[in-house]
Amino acid sequence: MEFLQVFREKLNGKKSAGSWILLSVLVGGYLFFFSSTLWMPSSQQYVEPTKLYEIQPLEEQQIYITRWEYSEEEQAMQIALELESKSLIEQKLSFEAVERTAGELNITAVVEQADHIVFYIANLPEKWKEVSLRVWGEDQDSMIRLYTNVDSVVRTAGGLPGKDTMSCEIYRLEGQMMYDAYRISEREEEIASLEEENGSLEKRISDLKSTKYPTEEEAEEAGDTVSRAESRIESNNTEIQKLREEIRQLEQRSVNIMEQVEELKGGA
Repeated sequence: MEFLQVFREKLNGKKSAGSWILLSVLVGGYLFFFSSTLWMPSSQQYVEPTKLYEIQPLEEQQIYITRWEYSEEEQAMQIALELESKSLIEQKLSFEAVERTAGELNITAVVEQADHIVFYIANLPEKWKEVSLRVWGEDQDSMIRLYTNVDSVVRTAGGLPGKDTMSCEIYRLEGQMMYDAYRISEREEEIASLEEENGSLEKRISDLKSTKYPTEEEAEEAGDTVSRAESRIESNNTEIQKLREEIRQLEQRSVNIMEQVEELKGGA
């Protein structure tokens, strides 16, 4: 992908080739996950999974999942939540994880910061079906439920970071880069749509300008249409520039995050 190439050039050797391949596969897998209908449950018997990056309001906070992965070999899950708060004072959250038939699960907040939490769920039942992560606000009166099920969960063969704090921080940061990749792909699709519309508008303008009109009224109407089309193209171009700047900022953000990952690994 284009933005991954940008990362390679900007980091200029700070990342090993093997790590870049791993990251490319990871990001590519997540983008496929979002572009495919295959991730949805194959049966209506399961609760619909909570989508990654979908905002869940809780009191003065907005919460979203960047990663929810399952290791069949370890019978465990790792979940990365991002927290965006409007409160000046950090709000303490409480939580539990429940499986539909087995009941309460063994869940640990391995990393718990003001802006993110990384959970580890151990000892999942071998034949688990649905998992609900329940998060309460500080006053305990409000609660959100986040879901996954056996059909929809992202499975990993590479192992989970488990309860290793540094590995969990890296896991979370990689989730942020995947979120950036997702947002970049959304903006690239918007740009492509706007450029396609501009192409159609330019053809329409060319056709109108090359046509000879039998009456002055028809010529004036065509001129008005041309003016509106040109105005729309100008508006689209302004939006395209805005989206390209957002992409540039997201690419730089991911470069910065990658450097954070390298610093964590270097301090290990």
